[in-house]
Amino acid sequence: MKKKLRTLLCLLLALMLLLAPATATISDVTKYKGELIMFTVANDTLLELTYSSMPVIKDGSVYLPYTFFTNNFDIRTVYDETNMGLMYGSQGKTLVFDIKNEVTYDSSMNTL
Repeated sequence: MKKKLRTLLCLLLALMLLLAPATATISDVTKYKGELIMFTVANDTLLELTYSSMPVIKDGSVYLPYTFFTNNFDIRTVYDETNMGLMYGSQGKTLVFDIKNEVTYDSSMNTL
C-alpha cells in the first residue's frame, strides 16, 4: 500500500512540475556566450550540463525534457510523435498527456 501511495505521489509531483508555472526568472539563469543556461538537480545531484538535459523557459514557464524522468527516476516514458502523445509510467500507474488536445489522463482514463 505504501509503495502504491509513493508511486502515485511521485507521478502527481511530476505532473505538477510539468504544469505549474515556473518560479525561475531570467535573472535566476546564468548566461554563457549570450545563451541562457539552467542547471538541473535530481535527488540532490547536479546533473551533467548538456543541451539535451537543460530545461527551457518559454512564456515564463520552465519545461523539462521528458527524458529527464526516465534518466533520473524509475519512470518509463513513451512519446508518440504521430499522435502527439506522451505517456509516463511506473509500477502499473500511468499518466498520458494528449498534447494535441491538451488533455491529461490517468491509468483509469480519468481526465486530470
